[in-house]
Amino acid sequence: MNSIELIIEDIIHALDGRAFITALQTTLTLPDICSTLELGENDDKKHGKGDRYAKWYDTYVKKDHDFLNGNTCWKFRCSLLHEGSGYFEPVYTKLGTHTGRVLFVCSGETSEYKGLIHNNMINEAVQLDVDTFCHQMIEAVQKWNDSARNTDNYKNNIEKTVGIYPNGLAGYINGVTCIG
Repeated sequence: MNSIELIIEDIIHALDGRAFITALQTTLTLPDICSTLELGENDDKKHGKGDRYAKWYDTYVKKDHDFLNGNTCWKFRCSLLHEGSGYFEPVYTKLGTHTGRVLFVCSGETSEYKGLIHNNMINEAVQLDVDTFCHQMIEAVQKWNDSARNTDNYKNNIEKTVGIYPNGLAGYINGVTCIG
């Protein structure tokens, strides 16, 4: 199982355990990881991360969201991951609406409201169902992964991503599971 598959598995476990913030935070990193796996050896990995993220999101996920484009998702991701906040510098969506907030409804798999409060905008806040959003992102990543895994850039970069080593990692630690 490669790192993308491990991360997806962890997101699903988090959703199943109703650890919605963990699931959402991890899901929001997927465009970062995928867009980095697409980079060539000579590509600039330090600059343009937001642009890469937004482009990847708009290419593979945007079709599922009227009010959340790649730039807005990037701003929300940065705000949530780096500041623990759901607020960010306001942006305009493609529909001309103004937003500086994304709200996620935690209906979960068993709720009668699952997916009903999703892809809306109320009072300049985008509303999404966290379970639906995470699964849409997972589906996009799985499709992307299936098509990208045979490219040279993917093959060169996947070995540098995080993995789980059940018996340790030779030369560093042995006999205990480690992540690295």
